[in-house]
Amino acid sequence: MNTESTFSLQEFILQNNLTNSKIDEYQCILNDEIEYPPFSISGKETKSLIIKKGVFKSLTIDSGDFSYGISIEGGEFKYFQFSGLLHIGESSNKWRIRNPIIKGGTFHNFRIVDCFLTQDFEINGGTFENGIHLTGHVNLQSTFAITGGIFKKPINISRVRLRSTRVNPSVVVISNFELYHDCRINIEGNDVIKIIIGRLSIHQLSQYISIENISIFQLNFSSFDSQISNIFSIKNCNVSNISLSHFNNHGKITFNNISPIEKNVFNNIKFGNFSRSNGNNSRPIEENFSNMLSHSKSITISHSNVGNLDFISCKLENYKLFINSSKLLNIFYTNTTFPEKIEVSPLNNLPQDEILFKLKDIYEQLQTVSSKQGDKNNSINWQAKSQECYEKILSYKNLDWWMLKANKLSNDYRRNWLQGVCFTIISALIFYIPLVLCSDGNFNICVIPSQCSTLESLSYFFKTHFSNFFEFLNPAHKVDFLKIEIQDNLKPLSGFFDFFGRLFIGFGIYQTIQAFRKLGKGGD
Repeated sequence: MNTESTFSLQEFILQNNLTNSKIDEYQCILNDEIEYPPFSISGKETKSLIIKKGVFKSLTIDSGDFSYGISIEGGEFKYFQFSGLLHIGESSNKWRIRNPIIKGGTFHNFRIVDCFLTQDFEINGGTFENGIHLTGHVNLQSTFAITGGIFKKPINISRVRLRSTRVNPSVVVISNFELYHDCRINIEGNDVIKIIIGRLSIHQLSQYISIENISIFQLNFSSFDSQISNIFSIKNCNVSNISLSHFNNHGKITFNNISPIEKNVFNNIKFGNFSRSNGNNSRPIEENFSNMLSHSKSITISHSNVGNLDFISCKLENYKLFINSSKLLNIFYTNTTFPEKIEVSPLNNLPQDEILFKLKDIYEQLQTVSSKQGDKNNSINWQAKSQECYEKILSYKNLDWWMLKANKLSNDYRRNWLQGVCFTIISALIFYIPLVLCSDGNFNICVIPSQCSTLESLSYFFKTHFSNFFEFLNPAHKVDFLKIEIQDNLKPLSGFFDFFGRLFIGFGIYQTIQAFRKLGKGGD
């Protein structure tokens, strides 16, 4: 941009007799329909800037304290740029109401370049012919909010190519990015552009949002029900916490190759050139993110319909997953592993029965999702977790409790065939040994060691009856397979052990087969 250094705005106002415009050390008001030559204005010249009318070939707001604020309400801007260290608005009252900086006007080229903004920055109106571009070294310490405006092209953050003479990587840091308005956004980092966003809050899902190769501490979707088919794509990003709360998605959200933020994301980045007090002693920017730094990485889905939500090559096992009262049936995932444990609330402030009912519903939905995708292994795991919750809800007086307990003991809800084998053998021994005791008077279990020899009893059992044990494992074995005459008074008792032995062995074999074929055809 070619800025005329000799240009004086005050002289221009006087020479052209602009009666509705003025500039002094406290206030600059531009409210006349006239074409301005290229110029820049800083906080050293005035404490506030209000623009209502005019045609501006090139206007740069460059550094300084605009303590009384900036308000762009109208005018046409061929080129408009914020740069340098800018303090906009009064900082002494932290409870002040945020006043939009951009309320109107037409912008053909709107840029925030090599800029350090210490206060909130809100766009509430205006027409942006070519979107908005943020590039170079940008640090927005407070909230960057878009609550209105007409955006004919996407908002681009660091998608503009940098000059080839730049040696050090460019850095864009946004502490808090809030989106309340329908617009298209592209945020893309790369090898020479590093982008860090503290909190990205989307209160209205726009027509198209694409985020790639950046780091986000908190990504929030909240409190809206958009009927528009929207597309949100986040790819190759490090995200520490994701929250979807009270929103209905009628479009498509895709997470592709998402993992938690690494500890060294800042790498001691400093904005020394923009330090307010001393450019050589600026503090590390990670101090501004201290309230967002957390050892626990989480994904929270609460009271929402996630709609078409895709996870592709995401490392979800590294997150804590909280799901509460949400519809999940249209989730798609591939090359993605979910965490073993799902929780309802990070606060754990719900009654235990309510937590179990909610978890049961979550696991059943995830089982349906996995089953639709043909992921039998995860489908069985989610079903097992659902049954575990149901078992804890029921009382032992309920017959379903006994059924679920038997499934848990026999093959861990179809997840462990080896447990089925062990269950079958142990059940067989439990009934086979009493059957032998009823049938063979020469064999007894040594209860009092002084009266018998345990070693001799075991030796006799293995020599005489162990070979018959394998026949006993066949539920269809003959009644007289022991080939010993049973005493009349013991026949009812031996029949009892034989009958229930067949029953438990048959059940154990069936459960073993069920666990074996869980991944086969019809195993789901």
